[in-house]
Amino acid sequence: MEKLADFFNAGDAERAQKLGEHLYNSVKTHLDWIKGEGGEDLTIDKVMFKKYQYRDCREAFEAVFKNLTEVSKVEIKAEEAPAGEVAPAEGEAPVEGDAAEGGEGDAAAVDAPVDAAAAPVLPTFNPFADMDPSTAGGLDKMGEMLTMCAIKYPFFGDLVKAQLMKFEFNSECGGETTLAAAAGLIGAHVSAGATASKEAWFSGLVGGDDFDELTEMATRKDEILFPGMMTGWADKEQALAHLGSLTGDGKRVIYHATTNI
Repeated sequence: MEKLADFFNAGDAERAQKLGEHLYNSVKTHLDWIKGEGGEDLTIDKVMFKKYQYRDCREAFEAVFKNLTEVSKVEIKAEEAPAGEVAPAEGEAPVEGDAAEGGEGDAAAVDAPVDAAAAPVLPTFNPFADMDPSTAGGLDKMGEMLTMCAIKYPFFGDLVKAQLMKFEFNSECGGETTLAAAAGLIGAHVSAGATASKEAWFSGLVGGDDFDELTEMATRKDEILFPGMMTGWADKEQALAHLGSLTGDGKRVIYHATTNI
């Protein structure tokens, strides 16, 4: 991870520009595909990837697309067309990605997950509505800008993590890596900032098998390695509030960990 972080945080403007160009083309391809699925009517009730409204998917990639040129200052040649990028296939649901203050890629001691199915559903909230990725301007802060986008726009963050996990766990068979540059830049930024071991509370929806495996790991006092950027909450109350805002199938769980943040 340190070598990867060094690569993406090298401060080489030429390298950053190339990564930015590649990412710009990839994001444009995804955005064009999303627009093709829903058209110009942002009020339509269309669910994509089994969990996101069309308007949220489009908003996420429009924001990243705009920030790459206006905030990160990636220079794009006029009418430069994407080369060989493939949009995600409908039905390949992204991996759940929570939003918060979290660590990435570090082993953590995990307490037993709590099945919170009986917990009261709390009001939906959006604690990151005021997060402003434009505060991370310039090519040298592109990783920070993308990290903020992944938190503010969960669809973008989930799609990046989905590609990372597909490659990591099925690399011999290949897999889509159109957002690999985003995964690398986000991972490098989070890794560079993870300097202290702190407590964190994670909340979300998991399947029955995942719940059983997490419970067994906690019983054995195993360590867990989170793939990509794993984000959580500063206390249990915030984790519960986040949990109450989620919809969908699965067990509602909260688990407590100590990790580098």
